[in-house]
Amino acid sequence: MKYLKFSIVTVIFAITLIFFGAGFRGTSLTARNIVEKQHERVATKGQIEIYKMVSLDKQGNIISREAYRMVRTNDDGTRRVLLRLINPVEVKGVSLLSIQISPSETEQYLYIPALNTVQRISGSGKKGNFIDTDFAYEDLLYSTPKNYVYERKFDETLNDDTCYVIETVALDNEAKKSTNYSRRMLWITHNDFALKKIDHYDRQGKLMKTLTLTDFEEKSESLRLPTRFEMVHHFKKTSSMFVVTRGKYNLILEDKYFTPEGLKNWNGDDDAIIQANLEP
Repeated sequence: MKYLKFSIVTVIFAITLIFFGAGFRGTSLTARNIVEKQHERVATKGQIEIYKMVSLDKQGNIISREAYRMVRTNDDGTRRVLLRLINPVEVKGVSLLSIQISPSETEQYLYIPALNTVQRISGSGKKGNFIDTDFAYEDLLYSTPKNYVYERKFDETLNDDTCYVIETVALDNEAKKSTNYSRRMLWITHNDFALKKIDHYDRQGKLMKTLTLTDFEEKSESLRLPTRFEMVHHFKKTSSMFVVTRGKYNLILEDKYFTPEGLKNWNGDDDAIIQANLEP
């Protein structure tokens, strides 16, 4: 009997060591808590960045673009994000506008100057890729936590950072129909809730794409953001990279830049205003 009790205690102790040794720390934080904190740490009233967008196809050809990325955060916490191409000339003005209209719903609009039309991207259309990149329209959305189920996995070390590992799955059938992915895995740092990596799994459960976020910079006393985003498509053997070359933060930006009508009415004066905002 004593031997049995000793064995049970030994087994429990061993399981405890395995459990904590695998890196499951800070158990007071739920998966949703961690994701919400990560969202909070990247929030600014308004920001403008210049993105260098580079894609590498299977043949090793390089496709290079330049774009504005503008973000406005409303008083209720919802965000509007504009990605507008500015170079080369043949794609200048092509724009993707994402409007978060509630904590659980985001609309997207694509403007193509050659057609002078604004198209709403809905449902399965969000699975498509933006221009010549490995970023799908849905990858360029701010994720809305209320639309997903989150599960915390064992913590892991990623490039010397101890990270929370969170599995995220679409909550309802409608959300599941409009995504390429069966699930995503997020790596978020312990020390400052920085998102460092996302693995995207296809509907068959195979690893499809990996997004890596690096080169973090202090933008203000409370704002630290990545300046390099690399998406690798494991099936296609292609990759795309967005690099922030300039940026200004905590700005007050006009509503007109973040409406479908504003996409069509954009003119040279607007470009001049944006450039002035980017000046030191």
